[in-house]
Amino acid sequence: MIDERILSNIPGMKDARTVAVVHAEDLCEADFRRYYVNRNKPVLIKGAIRHWPAVQKWPDKQYLKDRVGDNKVNLYRHLNYSSDATMKANAIPEKFSDALDILHSDAKEVIFLPFRVDAQNSKFTDLKEDILGVPFLTGVRAPLFYPRARTFMYKGAGSGWHTHTVDETLMCQISGRKRVGMLPTNDGTYTKLKRIFLDDQYLDRPDSFGDLTDTLQPFVADVETGDALYIPPSWWHGVQPLESGAGATLAYCWRSPLHKISDFSYPPVREMWKETYARPSLAMLILPLWGAASLLGQLMYAVRTLFSRRPVAKPEIT
Repeated sequence: MIDERILSNIPGMKDARTVAVVHAEDLCEADFRRYYVNRNKPVLIKGAIRHWPAVQKWPDKQYLKDRVGDNKVNLYRHLNYSSDATMKANAIPEKFSDALDILHSDAKEVIFLPFRVDAQNSKFTDLKEDILGVPFLTGVRAPLFYPRARTFMYKGAGSGWHTHTVDETLMCQISGRKRVGMLPTNDGTYTKLKRIFLDDQYLDRPDSFGDLTDTLQPFVADVETGDALYIPPSWWHGVQPLESGAGATLAYCWRSPLHKISDFSYPPVREMWKETYARPSLAMLILPLWGAASLLGQLMYAVRTLFSRRPVAKPEIT
């Protein structure tokens, strides 16, 4: 059983453009940063993590039970909703070994099972040795907001549409296949889409898009086992499994380049600033320094790009 509403209810999804695709062996770090990260463009990287031990080991529930089965987790019998209130209200505390049995059972139900791996307070750090790096990304700084690595195990459950305002994300597919829909936030549709996406109303009301029905132009990427999808900040994205069996995805995050951290061309960034100054907090003192550093980074990036001898090719997105 797959909850297909996440993508099937989005206007234009049947005619979605395909995200740029490269093979990991053909991608060097300089090109990954230059053409995709620095320019905030998504890209599907085939075979990016096929060398990870997790790809071979994590589909085996007994292996996971033996390593970290005594840990506690929250299990959800539905998709990963965008509404935090909905998720908190429906969390089911389980021992991880018991949750794995539910996940791998023959029952035709939707299951979502998240946990954190690479974080100081994580109880799953024994699995860190199964997560290796990627050759096209080295020496990155710790993310500002998101954990370095968080895992989503699932059966038929995807994730509702949402954005990440800060930090870069590499969606690493450890097992199973997923389809990811993506929409930009800087095309004039952000405010209307936020109202539709963040309370999950589109899942039961495909007509909720109103006058956006004929204007949305989504992108799509099919992510298979061993692949990784680069999801830039300030891009809407919704995720749906393509198989009904158990699967696993790991989101690997790192800090955005300085010139992107406070890029006001993206509505979520402008919104973050407005919300920060809506009520007194320590962030009111920190954010101006953050913004000034980002502005300096933007100027430096513009100058570096202007005087670079290498032409900047447009990523191939069809």
